[in-house]
Amino acid sequence: MKIAFIVSQFPVVSETFILNQITGLLDRGHEVDIFAESQGICSKIHADVEKYNLSKHTYYLNIPVNKFFRYLKGAGLIITNFHKKPAIILKSLNILAFGRKAATLHMLYSVVRFLDKGPYDIVHCHFGPCGIMGVLLKDIGVFEGKIITTFYGYDATSYPKIYGKRIYKDLFRKIDLITVISNFIKSKVKELGCSEDKITKLPLGLNSLEFFFKEKSIKPGGEIKILTVARLVEKKGVEYSIKAVVNVLENHPNVVYSIVGDGPLRDRLLG
Repeated sequence: MKIAFIVSQFPVVSETFILNQITGLLDRGHEVDIFAESQGICSKIHADVEKYNLSKHTYYLNIPVNKFFRYLKGAGLIITNFHKKPAIILKSLNILAFGRKAATLHMLYSVVRFLDKGPYDIVHCHFGPCGIMGVLLKDIGVFEGKIITTFYGYDATSYPKIYGKRIYKDLFRKIDLITVISNFIKSKVKELGCSEDKITKLPLGLNSLEFFFKEKSIKPGGEIKILTVARLVEKKGVEYSIKAVVNVLENHPNVVYSIVGDGPLRDRLLG
């Protein structure tokens, strides 16, 4: 099969679950293209990105921030791509249908990335907002095939609080399948209006063959080392693990707790 992934950023170190899906599909002989809004901002790149030469199959929006250059480049895109699929190019510029996405040329830039690609058997959108864009692109004929959206967390909780509970109305009506990572996210997606028969719970997993069990033993009086690796944001609950370790230290002063990560709560947690 040929599969397209629609994501907001790629590659992102913290989203190895998406990378694992891509490499797993490639290992099974499928073709994968990745369509991202932008490149992930990180100092380190996962080794599999280079191993599988994923940059060769990743296509970015590349919208200039400067409005003048955005519209100038947009004009060039129209001239060079209009002959390929004129009806789709014209639809992407329809302000009445797509509002700001058309006025800012976001739809045009999104469409152009797909014109010479595909056809795809499956288009997999990661996170709800990417699913919204996915069904819009399918609506105007950019691609065919089944379309899937996976919900992970913020997209089913905080995002609808900002943009309204009806933000996914069209997505839920037109999507072929919604996958969720837990019963909690499933309940949230149902509350937002998705029919249960379109939802499948598919928890995140890992390849256990890549990890080897090594029995640990602690010498009397030796240190007990605990490690947390996470983004320092509220939903990770790192402050509660710190409080728990503080309580443990009262009876077990040999516990050493290390936290690896960064985020907006860093200074507060250090305090």
